[in-house]
Amino acid sequence: MIWLVQGEQSYLFDQEGNEIDQGVGDLSTVVSEARTWQDVEERTWLGVCLPQKNAVFFNKVSPVSLRINFGWPTKGYTRLGTGAGQARGEFIFPLSFDVGPAGRIYVLDAGNARIQIFDAAGTYITHWGRKGSGAGEFDFGSGGLPEDFAGSVAVDDEGFIYVADMENRRIQKFEP
Repeated sequence: MIWLVQGEQSYLFDQEGNEIDQGVGDLSTVVSEARTWQDVEERTWLGVCLPQKNAVFFNKVSPVSLRINFGWPTKGYTRLGTGAGQARGEFIFPLSFDVGPAGRIYVLDAGNARIQIFDAAGTYITHWGRKGSGAGEFDFGSGGLPEDFAGSVAVDDEGFIYVADMENRRIQKFEP
């Protein structure tokens, strides 16, 4: 399954490129990243980074209708991020996320120059990073709008974490 988002509009396609659905959820804000993944029980999930809401939302796809419900704030989705800020579980412009092989969710928290980790239920586990140019430090940009930041996080099948540290012009690799 492939999920594409352009602005606030989303589209869902099968592996052959056939459009399954349009308007998958009420996003009502610009999306910086959208992903699909399967959990260990082979259920399909869809998730989005919403930098202006300082949150990442995800939910599983209905096997009957192939639809997801992102109706804020009461429709059964899981929200990562307890609001805007610097405390554990808070974000300032989350731009990217990925799901590791153990179901952990890695979120690039651009405004705080860190990576935060959550379990599959959305519970905060830990974080690392700070603004800088040394090992384990990041510079994703600065400013007051999501467009002022750039970066991405990806996790491979072995659990290694890759962070595109844009302002430092490098990709950092971290062990699981």
